[in-house]
Amino acid sequence: MINRSWKQFAFWLLTECLKVFTSPMSVYSGALDALKGWKYSRNATMFWIHLPAFVLLIAVYLAYAFSVFERTDSKVQRYSVEGEKLLPTRNLERLANTKFKFLDPNAVPITLEKAFSSDREKRFFTFAGLLGKRVLSFQQNNVAANYRMALMESIIGNDTEAKEKMFDLALGDRAHPPASSWAASWIIQAKEDKQTVDTTDLGKLLKSATSWSDCHIHLLSVYSQVLEQNGLVPAAIEIATEAAKRERAYNLPLARLHSRLKNVNELRDAAYAAEDFFGARLNTGNERDIDRVAVAEVRAMLGRYPQAVSVLEEGLRSKAARPELSKLLSNIRIEMFQQSIVTTGDNSTADMSLLESAIDADPSNPAISEMAANLLTRKIRPTRKIIDTLRKQIEAGITTAESHSALAQGFYLMGNEKEAIKNWEMAISKNPKNVQAHNNLAYCLSKSTPPNIERALELITVAANVEPNNADVLDTFGQILMIANRPKEAINKFEQSIGADGTKIATRRKLVEAYLAAGLKDIAKAQNEVIESMEDKSEKVQDSE
Repeated sequence: MINRSWKQFAFWLLTECLKVFTSPMSVYSGALDALKGWKYSRNATMFWIHLPAFVLLIAVYLAYAFSVFERTDSKVQRYSVEGEKLLPTRNLERLANTKFKFLDPNAVPITLEKAFSSDREKRFFTFAGLLGKRVLSFQQNNVAANYRMALMESIIGNDTEAKEKMFDLALGDRAHPPASSWAASWIIQAKEDKQTVDTTDLGKLLKSATSWSDCHIHLLSVYSQVLEQNGLVPAAIEIATEAAKRERAYNLPLARLHSRLKNVNELRDAAYAAEDFFGARLNTGNERDIDRVAVAEVRAMLGRYPQAVSVLEEGLRSKAARPELSKLLSNIRIEMFQQSIVTTGDNSTADMSLLESAIDADPSNPAISEMAANLLTRKIRPTRKIIDTLRKQIEAGITTAESHSALAQGFYLMGNEKEAIKNWEMAISKNPKNVQAHNNLAYCLSKSTPPNIERALELITVAANVEPNNADVLDTFGQILMIANRPKEAINKFEQSIGADGTKIATRRKLVEAYLAAGLKDIAKAQNEVIESMEDKSEKVQDSE
């Protein structure tokens, strides 16, 4: 009887265990009912009887879950390795980077057809894409796979999809440095191509990109410039120095940085390093224009102008046109001309032959017209050759806004109001945000005979919108409003001007006139007392000196 009951129990237990595979919910329900029975009767017999089947059920589920996880992980790894062997990520990066001309001006953008010309190579590319998609089907957020797929989209020419994926990877919670490198390059190239682009994240992207050991070295140089522009000079020097250590050619931008910062000793070291690198190729079969340009540039930075001129003139002896050499030679001779200017009292003199030699080197150099225009402001009489060149550049439309601003200023000082107005208008047409030209032309028109107040107010409003805290612009705005017999509005502008720069006594005197014109005598008296106090302090300082 006992043997029979044990056999029945064993058969029952075996049946229950088999239910783990055939009807797992019934095993779970049986264990739950046994647990409830224990709760009310405190008899644990049924619970212990059902426990083996329940434990087996849990073990089966855990084993299955682990096997699924292990199988997925192993598949992802296998597909990733296979895709990398078939088409390395580094090769994809090299092909995608050809779209960014600023990284290598000589590089030719490579299309899918050029990169994978044979049917076999195209199949490899397609299969690599399928492997990447397979990885993403298991792990949607796999960074490496998403990056590879974005590179492939870029190579195919699907720039919108590539950009979206790259920026998601670069600006996510954990920035992916290789994606940051691509995203930063995209922004910089868009700027180079004169496209309207948001540069808010450029510094962040460059910081991430330059932390990557395989980051294109030119991005380090660009990052250095961005840091410098934001006033982070020590960090800019550090990054530029790192670029020069990685590749000797980058001693040239490092020298430029030290030249701008007036770091004499560091400039000398970087300049000589750059000259050694680029100079080694001069007069060899490997010489390029950049070699002579670089050598001449660093020599000019060190004030070695004759040696800089010599290396350029040597390169220009050949019959072939070398415009980069010609332009730099012209610029260096302009620098030499600037250094020849000597001012004694109200009179200035200069070696005109140097400016004429700059014309000989490159008559289309717009810096020549800027220099010629500045001669008028210094009351230096230019030679016929310089005047003819200036006229030709104006006719050809290659003069700059700065050239016309200087010409206008010169004509205005000479009393030629008509030519002054004409050149300020041309300066504005070439640079619609030229605040100085807007300001000066507005003032000139308000004082002209007859005054053109409407146009003057239009111009000064533009200038004030571009630079709302410019004390000189606000001062001019107030003067024009006074001429227009609008003293209360003029008071507002004069007060804003003083708020931007409280040291201008002349502006305070104009403010007194505006107060009086508006009938505010008490306030005018108080402002006069402030002026007298400032003048007394100024006299005491002069006496102590």
